[in-house]
Amino acid sequence: MRLLNEKTKSAILEAGKKEFLEYGFEKASLRRIAAIAQVTTGAIYTYFPDKGALFEALVREPAEELKGHFLKATKTMDETLSEDISSWRKWLDVDPRSLVDFLYQHFEAFHLLCCKASGTSYEGYMNGLAEMETAATTHLIKHLQQSKVLKRELEEELIHIITSTYYAGIFEPIAHEMPKEKALQYVEVLGEFYTAGWQKILGF
Repeated sequence: MRLLNEKTKSAILEAGKKEFLEYGFEKASLRRIAAIAQVTTGAIYTYFPDKGALFEALVREPAEELKGHFLKATKTMDETLSEDISSWRKWLDVDPRSLVDFLYQHFEAFHLLCCKASGTSYEGYMNGLAEMETAATTHLIKHLQQSKVLKRELEEELIHIITSTYYAGIFEPIAHEMPKEKALQYVEVLGEFYTAGWQKILGF
């Protein structure tokens, strides 16, 4: 019975993913999902209380894992710079390839997050990533200012604009369903652009 239940749940998840990818969350139909999964709509409610819960089940794990990576990296940066400010250049270098690797390992989930999540609890996920990167960059700049390495003032709103455009660029290959090899080529250039830009802005 457990095996049967898992097979049914897996079929619903797969059908839901197909439906959300094609129609987006708001226009997705539980009736169509049930038909694809060859179950009743009642069977869907056995596993998921509503359409939103089904969507969340498809994206939650990679979405939260990525946020966890961000938080861990920010904490490590703060601890490192508090002990030795001389390592700050390491944190300024922008190398998005490992991020792209992770995104493409969970391509469909992140395509849902960046293109199909309107109306769900993950609707603001992309903005959330930009906010986290804004916070991390703000921490870095404050470390530089406190250590007298940087004298220039940079408002958090400006930092947010820069990081938002950066993440919009990172997710463009996902939104346009580009092959991973092409995405890596594009984001490598994007990384070079933003690294040089930050060096110019900070006066280095």
